[in-house]
Amino acid sequence: MERLLRPTKHDVDPNAPDARQSFKHWLRTLEHFAIAAEAARSEEEPPLDKYGLLINYLAPSVYAYVEDVSSYEEGISILKRVYLRQTNVVFAQHLLSTRCQQ
Repeated sequence: MERLLRPTKHDVDPNAPDARQSFKHWLRTLEHFAIAAEAARSEEEPPLDKYGLLINYLAPSVYAYVEDVSSYEEGISILKRVYLRQTNVVFAQHLLSTRCQQ
């Protein structure tokens, strides 16, 4: 079952047009994979290393963003800041107000 849930390596450029959507999908698959791996773990085994799991499924170009952190939560928050940027409301309003009908 874990093989079916295994996420791919995340190697999307943050400036790509579909970076937000791709990151959200990758993050969801990583979280589901971590839950399934934790459920399949027996009680004798050591606890799941979520930070190691995160690093394992990042491409080297994306790993550069989180190489200085030491926990899963910090790494995910940095990746969210990089990939899930807020939209510029002022610019969007400007585009709407200056639009003209053809």
